[in-house]
Amino acid sequence: VLGELLGQRDLSFAEATHIIGERIGKPDLQYVQFSYADEVNALVQAGMSESFADLYVEMTRAFNEEKIKPTNGRTLDNTTPTRFEEFAGELAQAYKAM
Repeated sequence: VLGELLGQRDLSFAEATHIIGERIGKPDLQYVQFSYADEVNALVQAGMSESFADLYVEMTRAFNEEKIKPTNGRTLDNTTPTRFEEFAGELAQAYKAM
């Protein structure tokens, strides 16, 4: 049975962006929420097919409108001990190596 896997704590997109920005040397990095149409355009410009981009944005909208949401909530069994700051540090190493 597949279940949810959650990080060490809940974060907003703005908090996650701030943490990543600090780790990659861009402490003023801001979270910007695209309109759904702009998200489709950005995904297509990044090389994804329009049909994939449309479906991905449909999924994003379902998450945002809470049509898709966690079924169990946070529990000891589905919460990982890894802090987002640790993940962001590893991400920053890969980003700086590019």
